[in-house]
Amino acid sequence: MTLETEDQNKVFLNYLDSYIDPFVRGSFASAHSENGHFINRTNLTLDIDGELSRVGFEVVYSIETGLMTSIKFDCKERPSVEGKIQALIYQAYQGVISNKKEVFYKRYLYRYVGGRLNGAYSKGRTLLIAPYWPDQDNVTTDIERFFSVDVKVEAVDHEDANVKGNILADKLAAKLSFWLNLGIEGLSIEHIWGVSHKSGAPEGVLFQRCVPPEAPRIPKEMPSKKEFKAGEVSDFQAQGIHNIMGDVYLPRCWKNLLSALEKSGDEINQAYDSCCFMYQMGLNAGRYHPTVQASYMVAAIESLALSEKEPSLRHFSNFMRFYCDLTENHKNENEVLKFLYEDVRSKHFHSGRFTAGEHEYSRNSHISFQNVKSRMLRKKLDIGRYLVRIAIYNWGMDLIGKVNTPTERGSSK
Repeated sequence: MTLETEDQNKVFLNYLDSYIDPFVRGSFASAHSENGHFINRTNLTLDIDGELSRVGFEVVYSIETGLMTSIKFDCKERPSVEGKIQALIYQAYQGVISNKKEVFYKRYLYRYVGGRLNGAYSKGRTLLIAPYWPDQDNVTTDIERFFSVDVKVEAVDHEDANVKGNILADKLAAKLSFWLNLGIEGLSIEHIWGVSHKSGAPEGVLFQRCVPPEAPRIPKEMPSKKEFKAGEVSDFQAQGIHNIMGDVYLPRCWKNLLSALEKSGDEINQAYDSCCFMYQMGLNAGRYHPTVQASYMVAAIESLALSEKEPSLRHFSNFMRFYCDLTENHKNENEVLKFLYEDVRSKHFHSGRFTAGEHEYSRNSHISFQNVKSRMLRKKLDIGRYLVRIAIYNWGMDLIGKVNTPTERGSSK
């Protein structure tokens, strides 16, 4: 049989794994490279016709092309089983040809520290973003909050759907990180020290981070929009600042931007996804390190600039000037661009410098004063982050205009 692309290889193995799964009672796998090939070997214990059989599988890939060159199997104990396995392989191959898929519903959970999400946001019947603890108060904005991303995906089986859905949800969470300027992360099991006041006096307690007990169970199908308060939208917050003790809102453009991306090619989508992932990384890894945050935001722009057809716009400063509409009357902003790229990003990534002075400290003084150099650096960083958000937002608006009414670049801004 001939499978000509990596995607076909993946789909074939997904089908085969799905069809063989009901018979599996145990497995052990190993892999190695040999003579230009990458070889995966798996020893399976299968329950076929009420009797256990040990079957060896060998899947061989070409290191040069990344494509599968062969799949072999043997069942020395019961040769009669080979015909049934051969039938499963043929069935998987037919699945690739027919491209038979089912629609599955999946839910993924994320956390952030900040204000409460205003409500649920949906796009069609295949995407729903909703607070996972909608009744949580909004008196405090610096507490951990949760939201869910519900998706419907076409896939071979539940495992395939879980992978595809997870990728979609992670990409959306990264977009939300940029839109809302929040450090959004997936859930992970961690043990952290905290303070309990139950006994009256503060007492150190070891906590396990988890989903709030009040949170609902994961449903078996996509919830109806009527089950949630509909979230309102607002203008894009270029400063990334929301009202103190107020809800956070998705920007007015979010559905139009997703639609524009759906109509665009892989190169555009990969560039925007990479940009948002880098921005998200900047917020998370750089939460307490302004140099790290700004460096990743510059890298976010560089990721997005790779989508430009005009070679000159693939450079950070030119991209920023174009999408921020910087002119000679904005010399301060142009100075900030040079500062971001050369003094912050390049020195941090290439020399390990922390330009914002994260590891420089001042004494506690009776006379209140601020370090002038540090204060001016932080001001430049604030302006830089603002310009980065403006540039990424304007790129998105430009894409919406081009997809809806094809025009020359820049006329839709």
